[in-house]
Amino acid sequence: MKTQMIYEINNTYMEIDIDESEPANDYRQKMLEKNRIKNVLVPEIRTVNNYRKLYVDISGKESLLSRFNSRLADRQEVKMLMESIYMVVENASKYLIGESDIVLRPEFIFRNPVTKEYEFLIIPHKDSEYKEVETKELLQFIMAHLDNSDEKLVSAIYGMYEMYQRAFAGFCAAFEYFTA
Repeated sequence: MKTQMIYEINNTYMEIDIDESEPANDYRQKMLEKNRIKNVLVPEIRTVNNYRKLYVDISGKESLLSRFNSRLADRQEVKMLMESIYMVVENASKYLIGESDIVLRPEFIFRNPVTKEYEFLIIPHKDSEYKEVETKELLQFIMAHLDNSDEKLVSAIYGMYEMYQRAFAGFCAAFEYFTA
């Protein structure tokens, strides 16, 4: 996904190019626009020079990428992140939006400084084959930024990663392992 930051007077937006082969009137996009799903950043579709682009308001938010690059991830932080992913997966499914539509790349996950909760971007798309790879990459990113002095935390994250290495079970199954 090609992205760029757009800075306006009072807002910061992430501009994301849309694959033109994706349908413009996808039901999942309509579900996102019409319903407010907790902890989901709702992108606005704009047409710029005859190209559709997503604009996501990220004003005042910190990406997971910058957050974990500036400090080690402790148990509380990782627990909050995992619980947030789980809740978004559960809440989105109520609106017929699948786990594969939730973007789990560190640069697309944001923390709201007011609520201290993580917020996620949902981009409906045709291919869900990359989802397993994307989740593995998120877990690798977390592993690289963990507080390694917490053996239980390290073990839980590595265990989740191993689940994705063996067979894709879905995040909910991996989250059950994490909480155990």
